[in-house]
Amino acid sequence: MRPAAPIRYLKTCYNVNDPIKTRQMKKLLLIGGPGSVIGAQLLEILCEKEYRIAATFFSGDYREQYATRKNISLYPLDISRENEVESLIRKVEQELGGIDILINNAGIFRGKLMALTNPEQWKQVLDVNLTGVFFTCKSVTREMMKRKKGKIINIASSKGMKGGAGESAYSASKAGVIALTKSMARELAGHHITVNAVCPGFIPSRLNRHSENARINAQKESLMDIDHNLNDAVHFIRFLCSSQLQSVTGQVFYIDSRVD
Repeated sequence: MRPAAPIRYLKTCYNVNDPIKTRQMKKLLLIGGPGSVIGAQLLEILCEKEYRIAATFFSGDYREQYATRKNISLYPLDISRENEVESLIRKVEQELGGIDILINNAGIFRGKLMALTNPEQWKQVLDVNLTGVFFTCKSVTREMMKRKKGKIINIASSKGMKGGAGESAYSASKAGVIALTKSMARELAGHHITVNAVCPGFIPSRLNRHSENARINAQKESLMDIDHNLNDAVHFIRFLCSSQLQSVTGQVFYIDSRVD
């Protein structure tokens, strides 16, 4: 996977020099951070709030870029490797003192017709987009269940519900994320852990950067301007992270203006 284009530096972050404020900050793990468009924007808006953030990246190295952001820590991670996920999450829990919120944002796309998709490509997409989500959720929920609190937000896609030509592997992986989200919500509700999925509208990113037709089709299907989709998605995710929502779980939120 190629790293995303460099992003601008973040605005001034929450003051972490005050020990009382630091203890009050929620601990958030963002899987798929600065290397993706959504992840980079989430870091920007959540950095301004009362969050202590651990974020992961797969390729490139963004640690120097974020070195001055005292409430952000970056870690390399291959989400498809269970041992790496386990090790990373145990390390983050120890360093942050627990994880209150998990956002699963890592993903890859291999756009080919099903007849042209080989088993290796199929496996690679599902390993990252679905099995990786399973690994992170399984590992994080152990401590969340002990503490009887937590929030999990999985970034899915509308393709997981209606599919897409030339997107068999991707659509199947996101359908799995949606089903996993609903199943986890049923299992974890008794432990006061909420699990929801967010399906953003069309957002230009490294996953679709070569497909102008995808953008054109998305605009035709949308009732409103799709240029606001990124901003709407990240602010909605921020709302899900907030303490204003306590009992919303098992939901799949479509953040766009397409009407099926």
